[in-house]
Amino acid sequence: MDARFGLPARWLLPLLALPLLASIPYYFVCDDAFITFRFVRNLIDGHGLVWNTSERVEGYTNFLWAIELAALWGVFGWRPEWTSAALSLVLTVGVGLGVARLAARSPLRPTGWVVAAALLLWGTNRSVWVWTTSGLETRQFTLLVLLGVLGATRAPGDARGPVLSSTAFGLAALTRPEAMMFGPLTMVWWAWRAWRTGTLSIAGVVRMGLPFAALVGSHLLWRRSFYGEWLPNTYYAKNVRDWWDAGGMFLAYASLEHALYLVIPLAVAGTVMRWRRGDPTPLAFWIWAVPYVVHVAKIGGDHFEFRMFDVLWPFLYVQAADGLAALAQRAARPGRALALATGVTVAYGAAIPLAHDLGAFSEHRFKYRMKVQLDPARTPFLYVPPLPWIVPVHQALGDWLADHSIAARHRVHQLFADYMLRQYGAYRAFEDEEMFSDAVVTSKSSIGVFGFYLDDIDVIDERGLTDHTIARFPVPVDNDRRKMAHDRRPPPGYLRERGVNLDIDGVHASLEAALHDGAFAAELAPGVYAAFNATPPDIARIAYGDRPLHTRVAMRAPWDRKTPAPQPVRPSFEADGTPWRVARWLGRFDDDTLDTGWNTDGDAFERQPALGTWRDQRTVRGVEGRGLLNSWHPSWEDTATGVARSPAFVAEDDQAVALLLGGGSAGVGVRLVGDDGTVLSEHTPAVRDRLQRVVIPLAPWAGRSLSVEVFDDATGPWGHVLVDAVALVRPEPAE
Repeated sequence: MDARFGLPARWLLPLLALPLLASIPYYFVCDDAFITFRFVRNLIDGHGLVWNTSERVEGYTNFLWAIELAALWGVFGWRPEWTSAALSLVLTVGVGLGVARLAARSPLRPTGWVVAAALLLWGTNRSVWVWTTSGLETRQFTLLVLLGVLGATRAPGDARGPVLSSTAFGLAALTRPEAMMFGPLTMVWWAWRAWRTGTLSIAGVVRMGLPFAALVGSHLLWRRSFYGEWLPNTYYAKNVRDWWDAGGMFLAYASLEHALYLVIPLAVAGTVMRWRRGDPTPLAFWIWAVPYVVHVAKIGGDHFEFRMFDVLWPFLYVQAADGLAALAQRAARPGRALALATGVTVAYGAAIPLAHDLGAFSEHRFKYRMKVQLDPARTPFLYVPPLPWIVPVHQALGDWLADHSIAARHRVHQLFADYMLRQYGAYRAFEDEEMFSDAVVTSKSSIGVFGFYLDDIDVIDERGLTDHTIARFPVPVDNDRRKMAHDRRPPPGYLRERGVNLDIDGVHASLEAALHDGAFAAELAPGVYAAFNATPPDIARIAYGDRPLHTRVAMRAPWDRKTPAPQPVRPSFEADGTPWRVARWLGRFDDDTLDTGWNTDGDAFERQPALGTWRDQRTVRGVEGRGLLNSWHPSWEDTATGVARSPAFVAEDDQAVALLLGGGSAGVGVRLVGDDGTVLSEHTPAVRDRLQRVVIPLAPWAGRSLSVEVFDDATGPWGHVLVDAVALVRPEPAE
C-alpha cells in the first residue's frame, strides 16, 4: 500500500475515513433519486426501464446506476433507498484511494506529504461530504472518470492503461452523459502524448477506443430500439436555452464558497511544475475540465448545490497539493511549510460553508427558497481578511440563485425529502397490494418519493422529466423569471387529455387530518387515511378500490356557520321597473330534500339543497330562505358537473320565470328547455358570489310545456352555479 498510495496504512486510513465521518450530518436520499428507484422497480417487476408501464420514456440519465440498483434489489433483496447510500460510501473510499494514487505520482519529495495534503484538501471539502450520500450516481461518476484519467496517464507504451481508461470512461458515460465529452478529449490527450513519446500504434489506438465505443454504441442502439430516441428525455426537459448570466453567477458563487481563488492558482502552479519536469499528465484533466466548466456556465449552472463539481475536486486538489508542495520546497522546513499552507487553504475553503450550515441546520421545516444570512457575529472567523469583502458578494449571489432555484442547498433537499417521506412513505406498507383502480391517473410536480411509493398508478410528471410531450413544450418565460429544473409546464389541456382525474395528498393517522388536506379520504388500514381529491367526483368511489371512503362533509358541519343571515322569501319584487308577484313556486330549496318534482343528473347537485354557504366556500350572499341550489361542494369544490331540472309547467302569455342566479360565468347557468329537449333560452351569472334576480318572459312559448334546467358543465376555477327562489310570476296588477 505504501508504494501505490504514498502513505502507510496508519495515515492513509484515517484520511480516507475523514469524509465518511464528516458526511454523517449531511446524510440524505434526495427526492430526485427516487425517480430512478421507480424505474428500477418497474425493471425488476418485468416492465423494463419505464416510468409508467403504459409508455416508454427515458426519464433518467444514469443507466448504469439504475442497472446496479436493480441487480442488488432483484438478486439480494436490498432496496435502493438504502443500497444507493451504502454504495456511495464505498465509492467514496474508492475516490479517496484514487486521489492518493494520483498524488503519489508527484515528482516532489517526500511524496507522502503531497498525498496527505491532497487527501486533506479533498476530504475537508463540504461539497464532498454532501455528495457522499444523496442516493444519486454522483460519486460513482467521479470514481469512473478518475479511473479513466489514471489509466490514460500510465507510462507511455503501457498496454493495460488504454483498456482501463477506455472501459472506465465508457462506464462513466453510461452513468452520466458528461463522460461523452470527457472520454474522447482524454483520448485525444493520450494520442498526443503517445505521438510525442513515439509509442503511438494502431493496436494502442484500438485498445484506447474500442471499449468506449462498444459500451457507448451498444447503449445508444439499445436506447433507440427501446425508447425510439437517440437522446434521453431528460435532455429535452432540461435543455431550455442558454443561460450564461446565471451560469457565471453559479461559478462565482462556488468559487467564493470553496476558496477557489486560492485553489485554482495553486493547481495551475502544480501543473506548471510538473510540466517543467517533463510530466504533462495534469493536462489530461484540464483538457476536459475547461470545456466542462464552460458548458456549466452555458446551461446556467445546476439545480443541485455544486453536484456538477464533484468530478473536478479530486483532480483540482491533487494539482493544488503539487502547487503547495512546490512552494513549500523553498522554505527552510518544507514539511512544516506544506502543513501550514495546507491548513490555511483548508480553513478558507471551510469558512463560508460551515458558517452557512450553522444557520441552515437550525431550519427544521422545508423552505423552497432557503436564504441563510451569514452572521459574522456568530461566526467570528468570517472577519479574517479577505472574507469580510467576500461574504457580502457571496450572500448576494446566493440570494439571486435561490430565487431562480439554482444551487439549491443541501438542507433544502434534505428537508424536502423528509417532508415527502412523511407525506407518502406510508404507502410502502401497501406496495405489494393492488392499491388503485385502473381508471385513475394522477400528476405531480415533485415525482420522486411520490412516484416510487405509489407504484401502481400512472403518474404524469408536470415538469416533463418523464413525460415526452411536456419535455418538449416551449418555456415562454424569459430567463429573468426562470426556475432551474422547474421551467416546464404541461401544454393547455394536456393533463385532461392524459386522463388525470386524481389529486393525491398525504397519508394521515386520523380521519380529521386527512379530510383537512383532501375532500376525500380512503381508509388504507386502521389509523391510516389517504387524503385525495377527484375529478369528476364519481372517480372518488373507485379510486382506491373497495377501501372505505370518507368525505369531508361526513366529518364536519357542511355549511359555513358564518353565512350571512338569509333574507326572507319574497313573494313579490320589482325588476327593471316592473312589479312582479309569485304565481307558483317551482323551487324554494328550504327543506332538507329537493322540492317536489325536481330531479338531477351527475354529481354537481347530488347533495342538495345547500343550507347556506358550504364550508370552505367563498361566502354566498343574497339567499332567500334557508337554502339554495349550489353546485360547489366541499368534497369536490368546482370539479363536479351535472344538471338539476324543475318540474314541467305550461307557459302562459302573461307569465315569466323568475329566479336568483350567481356563480361562475362560463359553462354554468340556467336555461329554459322545451318538452322535446330544445334549449329555448340560456342565462349565465353576472356576479359570482351574490345572487341576482333574473326574469325570463314566457310569452314567446305560451302554451308549450317547459322546464327550468340549472346546469354546471365547468370543472375549472369558479366552475359552479348558485340558484334560488325559482318561480312562475305575473306582473302586479295596477292599483
